[in-house]
Amino acid sequence: MTVNVWFDAATGKSHAVFTSLAGKQPTADQTVLVPLGSAVGSKNASIVAKQADYSVDSAPGSAVSGVVNYSSTGSPLEFGTMVTAHDDTITSSTSGSSVDDSTSSTSGGSWVYQILAFSAVGGNARWLVNLQHSTNDSSFSDVISAYVTGVGAARGEFTGTLNRYVKNRVVLDASSGSITFAIGYTRD
Repeated sequence: MTVNVWFDAATGKSHAVFTSLAGKQPTADQTVLVPLGSAVGSKNASIVAKQADYSVDSAPGSAVSGVVNYSSTGSPLEFGTMVTAHDDTITSSTSGSSVDDSTSSTSGGSWVYQILAFSAVGGNARWLVNLQHSTNDSSFSDVISAYVTGVGAARGEFTGTLNRYVKNRVVLDASSGSITFAIGYTRD
């Protein structure tokens, strides 16, 4: 798989799409996750893969472009839906906006999350990221969750029903901190 992208060198925002070390060049043996959706409800494409090569080209006063080639580590390219923007940053526990998929499904699915920047001080020094669902868009319960303690990415699978409405919930399990993250899901 090849990813070509233009990005803002000052903020590195699009650059972060293809590296779990936001703003830093990944290494050849790094396992990465590529969530490509840009907003809540937008389509998402993700893959867990090893980076084969990486290049950035720029000239003074010109646009910057990047190219990354990935070789899959067994996880196929998956298409789903984002429940965050690509690079949401928060400093306290919060719930995201819900996505209305019009119907529930009963065959499980998977989720992907990428932590682009991380800080947590005091307490357990971690964040809890959740994928939640609801039948009525008001009372939500967890589908799958994970504690995160640093920059990185992961994919997980869940079984059973995924209700019509889906959103994220991120909980600070520390005295203070901030997290920049992206979460997407796929129904089976």
